[in-house]
Amino acid sequence: MMKKTFFLSLLCLFLLAFSGGVLADAAVYDWEVSEECNYDAYVSTVDGGVNLRVEPTTEAAILCTIPDFVCLHITMETSNGWGFTEYNGDYGWVALSQLSKSYPIKSVSINVKVTASDGVNLREGPYTSYDKLISSAIPQGEVLQVTGISQNNWGQVTYKGVTGWIAMSQVSEVKANTSVPADEEEDEDEDETEEEETVEPAETENATAELLDSGESQSSFPMVALFIGLIIIVVIVAAVLIVVIVTKKK
Repeated sequence: MMKKTFFLSLLCLFLLAFSGGVLADAAVYDWEVSEECNYDAYVSTVDGGVNLRVEPTTEAAILCTIPDFVCLHITMETSNGWGFTEYNGDYGWVALSQLSKSYPIKSVSINVKVTASDGVNLREGPYTSYDKLISSAIPQGEVLQVTGISQNNWGQVTYKGVTGWIAMSQVSEVKANTSVPADEEEDEDEDETEEEETVEPAETENATAELLDSGESQSSFPMVALFIGLIIIVVIVAAVLIVVIVTKKK
């Protein structure tokens, strides 16, 4: 009799511990894929990049840090604000609150003249790691119209029908009503060359940024985990009742 009672008590304690473990795991990894998707978004942070993690939670290991302005392709989203993507061969999750569906730039309309003696390169994006769109640099003295400025002080321009980005440190603003011939030579000898390091981010307004909802916060327990926990509790109660009934009969 005592052995049966002891065995049933141990069983109840085991089931209770197991149910607690299930609910604890649900609290840490509280996420589920809400929908499949197919869109591009740009990394837009104030910390210099977003972490790519193995799971959609801040507790998960970091695969790498993706720098600002990189375009990512999002294929899945979770209910707690994470997106599944690929970067340099690594697949993982990023916080959607750190991305923008539109390129993070400030819209402007100014004329600038290339001042660097070696010209300025036209690139695919506002960063020296982006490929050059044309083989030769835009020559010194060329006048360009800037239509947008990124947070790290690069300008979006169109040159000979090709739209790309130039380092604003290699140009100077000219009056909108001033006509400067494209082949005008500089009066002063400029020694500036295009910087091959990232320009320090300028505090420009992210006017076109469309931040996605939510971030690296955790939400409530999943309904499935709660349902399992309730079933386990019912089983425990039933086991206790059986122990009581058997004890009374003996």
